[in-house]
Amino acid sequence: MNESEFHELLELLDRYFTEAEPDDPAGNIRLIKRLTGMEFSDQIGKLLLFAPSFMLQALREMVGEQTRRMLFGGFRSEAEMDRELQAFALALVMTYAHLIQAAGSGGVMALVTALPLWLRQQQEDETALSALALSFVARNADPLTQLALKSAVQAGAFRDAYEQAYNTATRIALAYLLFEQGQREPFQSAAVPLLARGEERRQLERQLQPGNMQLRGWVLAMLLLEIASQGGSVRPEAGWRRRRQ
Repeated sequence: MNESEFHELLELLDRYFTEAEPDDPAGNIRLIKRLTGMEFSDQIGKLLLFAPSFMLQALREMVGEQTRRMLFGGFRSEAEMDRELQAFALALVMTYAHLIQAAGSGGVMALVTALPLWLRQQQEDETALSALALSFVARNADPLTQLALKSAVQAGAFRDAYEQAYNTATRIALAYLLFEQGQREPFQSAAVPLLARGEERRQLERQLQPGNMQLRGWVLAMLLLEIASQGGSVRPEAGWRRRRQ
């Protein structure tokens, strides 16, 4: 890919994420097909692989913007900042999931191939964002795409990625993806104790069913804030690991 093609790809991603609506998967699939036109089949795979880095950069820029606004009294509290950042990050992940749905089963397999490569390159946040998006796809995709996901689970692709990952957020994201595909472990025993303690943990354990919206909200809120803040949202005593950049 030359420099011109790379910039074209970034422009496509920028237009897609700017115009996409997180609650309109069908509309977003039409949107990316309209934006790419006759080049859809050639571009969709590249868009899938570059989107996580694009999303990560958008999150970093959002954090910087929030910090500037905070200095001038733009927020009443840090909690308000966190809620805004979580909503922004969630919208990115949901619209990325729709991009995966547009690519279909081939898109799933492209990401399955990419995950171990990203992990070897220590691109853990990109891996985590992709796993969270795939957890949405698991519930909403067409039968062939769901079959591709199940095949990847049965082949051990996501469990292998889980074992390879270092960051706690990445491991929880991959464990949650497996959980949404019907594998309770390692999410139940390894992830839940890191997500909550005491009464909060007991509340979380009562929600341990695939597709449970409260559980999904809890997982996404914690992980997306952790990724966006580059490890600054979880107290050190919680025992979360993160590679130093």
